[in-house]
Amino acid sequence: MSRGLALVAGALLVALPWALTSYQLGLLTKMLIFAIFAMSLNLILGYAGLPSLGHAAYFGVAAYTTALLSLRMTANFWVDFVAGLVAAAITAALFGLLALRAQGSYLLMITLALAQVLWGIAFGWRSLTGGDDGLPGIPRPTVGPWRLGDGVSFYYFILIVFALAVALMWIVVRSPFGRALIGIRESARRMEVLGYNVWLHKYVAFILAGTLGGLSGALFVYYNGFVSPAYLSIVFSAMALIMVILGGAGTLLGPAVGSAAIVFLENGISAYTERWLTVLGLIYVAVTLFAPAGIVGFLRARRAAVIVALGLVGAPLAMDAQPAERTYRIGILETTGPEQNAANLNALREGLREHGYVEGKNLTMVYRSAEGRPERFADLAAELVRLKVDLIVTRGTPAALAAKNATATIPIVMASSGDPLASGVVTGLSKPGGNVTGLSANATEIEGKRLELL
Repeated sequence: MSRGLALVAGALLVALPWALTSYQLGLLTKMLIFAIFAMSLNLILGYAGLPSLGHAAYFGVAAYTTALLSLRMTANFWVDFVAGLVAAAITAALFGLLALRAQGSYLLMITLALAQVLWGIAFGWRSLTGGDDGLPGIPRPTVGPWRLGDGVSFYYFILIVFALAVALMWIVVRSPFGRALIGIRESARRMEVLGYNVWLHKYVAFILAGTLGGLSGALFVYYNGFVSPAYLSIVFSAMALIMVILGGAGTLLGPAVGSAAIVFLENGISAYTERWLTVLGLIYVAVTLFAPAGIVGFLRARRAAVIVALGLVGAPLAMDAQPAERTYRIGILETTGPEQNAANLNALREGLREHGYVEGKNLTMVYRSAEGRPERFADLAAELVRLKVDLIVTRGTPAALAAKNATATIPIVMASSGDPLASGVVTGLSKPGGNVTGLSANATEIEGKRLELL
């Protein structure tokens, strides 16, 4: 990218917040964070030729470290933030020692396996990580005198970090170290003959890439205010891989273009169809076949790089009509575990999806099981209330009663119950009253009633 084009893109990034809605500004902020994530993977994939399906590990480790310190130990931004980066760097150093013993597809599988170990820990260690419910409520930080509570100030903070990350990448890839990485990508054997320590170069690149990946994770947890095991999953790693290849591996800003494309597809196309992943797959196949160098490589060959810069900063404008979506939390209060209740849960998810509520996008389910012990319902219902869920779904009279006793404000839906009148769950069948509605197995005249509250 020429210096003049870089100045134009920078000026647009600085000026755009005043022309965007809060929703569009949030998308642009997300694009910049994911651009750092994709660029970090590009350092080892595009420049060193090291494929990885475990890059989400560094993103997730930094996110969890920052979130846990912020929520449970200290509210000092610099302590939390730097600790997240250090945790990501240490994780990358350990992964590198193990993974760099292999090459090619074996390296790919080892990085995947190592990341899945961390995902399993985050998913199973509920007392520390919140399990699949995650850790909500991470506040936006205060950096010195700069309060980042509103969208504009937080965007400018992210923009500064993004600019520093791009500058660092520019320095690295144009340094003797960066040129050595490119040489290793082309022919590791030749670089060894020339006297280069190939393993050490790869290892340093691995740690640097992991630290930058952790930087994006620490930023994203402040952006989203929430962290869950999904941040460590293979889906996140694959998303970064697609961003790099789609935008252009081995180019400085190609991954940033890829991140903009992915965020645009996810938030723009998914508003019109649930098949946005299918659309993404078709685009990925087309790029692989007709533009193997990625979007940036394709446009660069046609002297149209200006489109890349404008596309990166202008993608949110294409979604002017899109409303900002909040994430709803539904509490599930059940006698059995999610495995035994899989059919009902899948039916609930499908019904909600038909009405535009998609788990992982604008919906989170918080599952609590009494494990066959009805006396636990009271404590579990109280826990759901403390988690501030938007709705509680129950099955069976004991669960419904416990939920009703725990809250008078959060809506409660009975998927089924015995006699709700006799048990005191409702005051009437036609007008239940209070905050409870649903279906009763004993009231055949209302079997056709649907849960409009959902």
